[in-house]
Amino acid sequence: MTALPLPANEAERLVALAETQLLDSEHEAVFDAIVALAASICNVPMAAITLIDRDRQWFKASVGIDDPETPREDAFCTYTILQPDPLEVDDATTDERFRHNPFVLGDAHVRFYAGMPLTTGSGHALGALCVIDRTPRQLNAEQRESLRQLTTVVERLIDARTESLRQQQALRDAEIAARTAERRLQLIADNIPAAVSIIDRDHVYRYNNAVYERATGKPLAEITGRPIREIIGEVVYAQTLPHLERALAGHRTQFELRQERDDGPRFLRGTYQPKRDEHGEIVGLFGMLLDQTELKQAEDQLRVMAEFDALTKLANRYRLYDVIALSGARAQRHGGGRALLYLDVDRFKSINDRHGHAGGDAVLVEFARRLKSAVRATDTVARLAGDEFVVLLEDVREIGDAIHVAEAILAAMLPPVRCIDADIAVGTSIGVAFSGDPGEDADAWLHRADGALYAAKAAGRGSYRVAA
Repeated sequence: MTALPLPANEAERLVALAETQLLDSEHEAVFDAIVALAASICNVPMAAITLIDRDRQWFKASVGIDDPETPREDAFCTYTILQPDPLEVDDATTDERFRHNPFVLGDAHVRFYAGMPLTTGSGHALGALCVIDRTPRQLNAEQRESLRQLTTVVERLIDARTESLRQQQALRDAEIAARTAERRLQLIADNIPAAVSIIDRDHVYRYNNAVYERATGKPLAEITGRPIREIIGEVVYAQTLPHLERALAGHRTQFELRQERDDGPRFLRGTYQPKRDEHGEIVGLFGMLLDQTELKQAEDQLRVMAEFDALTKLANRYRLYDVIALSGARAQRHGGGRALLYLDVDRFKSINDRHGHAGGDAVLVEFARRLKSAVRATDTVARLAGDEFVVLLEDVREIGDAIHVAEAILAAMLPPVRCIDADIAVGTSIGVAFSGDPGEDADAWLHRADGALYAAKAAGRGSYRVAA
């Protein structure tokens, strides 16, 4: 039997994995959304966020996979964590490492696997973000880049979670230390990456750790002993006041703050814990502020990736469907018609074959830019897939308005696209579908526009046709 391959830092890696407290944890919507997005981007039936434990592979999130865990010796991700680069297996039946694997020979029928190692900020590979298919295949460059970006988001979420757990433990330690000796609290709190304070009933700082000096640019001598209002300003104080009063009434409270700074907004998560004397009387509170800015940025990045095309920055299919539904509601309230323009790039396969993917991508980006410039700012331009695009026109009085836009788009595509050292001729065909029914099904409407597009292509390309 072949020995199980292990990373050189296996013992430290397992310690780092345990610190995340992710193993056997509950489902979390953000991780479920990431694997669903990965499966959609790569057009595969299976995707997962895996964690490689001592003897098993455990799935933090998955789609298309029923088992919560598998033996580590059978896991493709066991090999992914051995290297810093992604692992991609085009056909597992021809790969000596996996051709006898039970998931290749059995009912799972695994053929294709691509895994991105999930590496902590301290350099430990805990598992992988992977996509799996039952047929041999390869990812394209855009899919690889999207997987890489999703992997970065997962890594940031894991690091933020681990850091938050460390900080929570540090807060508990700091509270214990404060009850026994204020000096001991100072030594502990000054070495944690969070702003820790003790505040009295008059809203005056009685203790601050060294983080306050870095956050405010003031020495502790100018902070401790001063009212909170003077240090944090009127705006933030107004946001904080209800939570101060709640803590001083005996309740532990958590809250979020947005702080505007010259280098951009900072997002903070605060905790206030009542501080009692030896008789149980509330004499103030313990405070902790954690900087959540990087986590918030990661969440924002995930939302953008879920709704916008990575290459052209246009709305993707999912966002288009949402906008179509909202446009129907607006049309229901205010009247007016709507129109869909379904487009593709004429002879795009030939462009890709002749100029390569770089040339094809350049054409798609410029095509998207021209589309945006040819319509109103209130209109929605989306990329569905490949070279297929859709324009949603709202508040359209008659089909002639949509035809006018189609003609403007055809004119906008006439100049060639300059790519490196070549001028690439770009044309388009357009299918136009008008709708005066606010409740028309989005799929049926798109199908009508798509049919008109095929009619335009059959007529010789470089033209538009209107759906019946």
